[in-house]
Amino acid sequence: MAFVTPLRSTASQASASNPLARSCVEKAKEIHASVYSTWKHFKLRQQSTSREHKASVISAYYAPRSTFNDPLVSVQGLHAVTQQLMFIALFPAVKSRISHVSWTHLGTGEPEPGLSESGCRTELVVIDAVVTFTLVPFLPQYLSNITLRILTHLTFDASGRVISHEDVWSFSEALGSAFNGSENKWIRVDYFD
Repeated sequence: MAFVTPLRSTASQASASNPLARSCVEKAKEIHASVYSTWKHFKLRQQSTSREHKASVISAYYAPRSTFNDPLVSVQGLHAVTQQLMFIALFPAVKSRISHVSWTHLGTGEPEPGLSESGCRTELVVIDAVVTFTLVPFLPQYLSNITLRILTHLTFDASGRVISHEDVWSFSEALGSAFNGSENKWIRVDYFD
């Protein structure tokens, strides 16, 4: 059974106690910056470069049997994860503001079947960010932006590769942002018999 320590904050604590944790935190920040941002200009050449960069970061840091989960999809395998994360590049603009980065060491218990070729889970990095997706760049922001708070959970194996990527966000917040034009408005639906 793996020993789980409380979540620690930022890379400074990770660097003092665990070089693998420091490496995983830095990789997680690079993954997040690559996946949840686009170039500021909307030229085709720059979007192509952005897509190529995303693909190279994903192939460099994700394990062959990695998984991706969010409230809408669940996929397994590097190709499927890459395609899912590349979907974000279809938005004309994506901006992310990281609020907090946490990590924890999950221990070195018995390997869990099917997680990775190199052993059991070792590090979990959680990134708390507000991400704004622009649907139509030429309309006013309140008509064209969807803003979500996304908690990204990245689990790294002993070799420092991502074996699990989970994005946690609220579907009702996404609908509220899309239809109300604000990141802070919620849609509430009550059903009564």
